[in-house]
Amino acid sequence: MSPEEHYVRNATRGLRGQTRKATQAELLDHLTERTRQLTLTGLSPEQAREQALQELGPAPTVARSLRSGQHVHPALSAAALLALATMLLWPVPELLSEPWRLSLNETSTSVSTLKNEGYMTTTDVTRKLMNYGVTFRRNGSVWVLSHPGWPDATLGWNDLGCTIPQVSSSHDQPHLWFTKIPTAAYIHPSQILTCMSAAEWPITVTPAGVELDGTPIPASWHATRPANLHAHQFAQAVRGLPPANWAASFTTGGPLIWESPIRANETTHKIMVETSARRVALLLRGSTVVRFWPPEDPVNNPMFIYTPLTVQSGHTVTLPDQLSSPGQSRGSFSLLNDLTSWLNAPLSSRPAILVALPDRTDAPVDLTPLKFTP
Repeated sequence: MSPEEHYVRNATRGLRGQTRKATQAELLDHLTERTRQLTLTGLSPEQAREQALQELGPAPTVARSLRSGQHVHPALSAAALLALATMLLWPVPELLSEPWRLSLNETSTSVSTLKNEGYMTTTDVTRKLMNYGVTFRRNGSVWVLSHPGWPDATLGWNDLGCTIPQVSSSHDQPHLWFTKIPTAAYIHPSQILTCMSAAEWPITVTPAGVELDGTPIPASWHATRPANLHAHQFAQAVRGLPPANWAASFTTGGPLIWESPIRANETTHKIMVETSARRVALLLRGSTVVRFWPPEDPVNNPMFIYTPLTVQSGHTVTLPDQLSSPGQSRGSFSLLNDLTSWLNAPLSSRPAILVALPDRTDAPVDLTPLKFTP
């Protein structure tokens, strides 16, 4: 018998039949959820469990309150009394704290739309990640992914897309009824993978799928939107080029890297590539226009767009006929096999090269262009 089960058994002494069963279920649900919330504040599971039990108070006291409550008014069920008692006994929940609000972005997209796009609540993500030995928690105003033996992956706005969870300003965002504070935050699991990759966790990408330290990752986590799994590798490689080729005016110090996968209905063609790698990437030099406030002249910033591709039998690769940049329409590109030509080509020609991709996202990317035969 777990400590929680022992507690609720003692806390419901004196209740009878279905009332006792329903109250025990409510108490167990409350203790489970409160323990989860406390682990998000940085407590260990054991510490969180102990604090959750302490917050409810001694089991005999709760039992007396519930027994006497049965006779207060017939409309007040044991579950309702528990909810009222919980509000009175709890300290201010961590959801009401200022760091919680600072640790979230806000979006106007409805919760239903977010879920349709594959977003999950932070609670659901936390539970899923436990299967991989990963802890997902809020630490002050930041969110952290942790795994024994690996560096922490901190979520926050950066140039690679590793961003913090968000709440919706739409009407279907759940709130606490008495404070209107959001009770759920949402994040796309692809962003979790982006952050893991940026922290150089052992992620393996093969034509068969994605694995974390040998354990498969659900395809749904990265099927509906890019996970930017190689953005960190390309950022490190591009930093080795002259700064004039990649320095942007509004980043945190690194180059802008963006993944643009092939669309399902894309027009494509095949070429032969000289490589022993199982996967390659089409890397495009492009730009993005930024407008500042107060109004100033628009600034063109360098941007690198990559498209992961599988090397098929006969060393063939299927290329899209067009590529797109964020905020720009799709267009044709010039495929080059020389680094100097690629760096000196005008951006208007949309110069691109093919480079080999390692299977592991913690391995470096070599920007040496691969030779190809049209």
